[in-house]
Amino acid sequence: MMAGYECIHNAVVSPQNVDFANCGLRPASRALLITALAVLTGCATNFELAPTSGGREASQYPTPGRELFVRSGERVAARGRLTIGQELMVRRTTIFGTRKAESALYCAFTIYPGSARQTGVFRSDSRRAECYGPFRAMITNRDGTTGNSTWGCNDERNGIICADSNSGDYFLVIENEVAELDAAASNLRIDPVITGASDLEWELVYDGRDGDVLDFVLREFDGDSEPAASRKLIRQDHGSSDEIQVRGMRLLIISADDRGILYRRVPGQ
Repeated sequence: MMAGYECIHNAVVSPQNVDFANCGLRPASRALLITALAVLTGCATNFELAPTSGGREASQYPTPGRELFVRSGERVAARGRLTIGQELMVRRTTIFGTRKAESALYCAFTIYPGSARQTGVFRSDSRRAECYGPFRAMITNRDGTTGNSTWGCNDERNGIICADSNSGDYFLVIENEVAELDAAASNLRIDPVITGASDLEWELVYDGRDGDVLDFVLREFDGDSEPAASRKLIRQDHGSSDEIQVRGMRLLIISADDRGILYRRVPGQ
């Protein structure tokens, strides 16, 4: 059985030939060694994460033309003093760190479906990106499985997902590691969301689907009062129409289920 320091030496010189099962290291220690290897072999990047400004001000939401997705129970449209931020949604299980160029990362990072708002801006000498999180990242084998791994790919870390400002490519940042997304970028989407509201006039909230009927709740306000001065249930027959109109705003429904709705605001309203 090799000593731990001998494993580290051999791993740096020739990592593909190291038998970790014969190193006398527990699985958790193996995972930490993989992290160290990533740093030593160039997968770490010198960068900084700066906080975001908190969003932009707007008097209505959404802006015309752009497709948006919101979950059931969230605002579809609103008018008032609004702060608009960004949210990244992981729609399907996504694995980062599988590129051949990242061969030093014998483990990969698996992110499961979820969403998080923008938390910062990534800056390095060669890259700038907007970042979202935190997301819980599972350290897995490169096919997304866990357990029975010589490399000890079975751990959890917090990470943030970033979108390159120039290329649009996604990557994951965990501590001082950067893992690229090699494929399946369609698993991720970024949408503007309302992160703050005051002096609301009204808001429209998606409330789910029952057969062909889409349910919305229209809440109207008197000044900045809470609760809303009035609350009205709007039921839209999606089988006969793919549009809903509210307070002079037309919304085109692209798809909807009980979990959320994909839509866009029609220009010219």
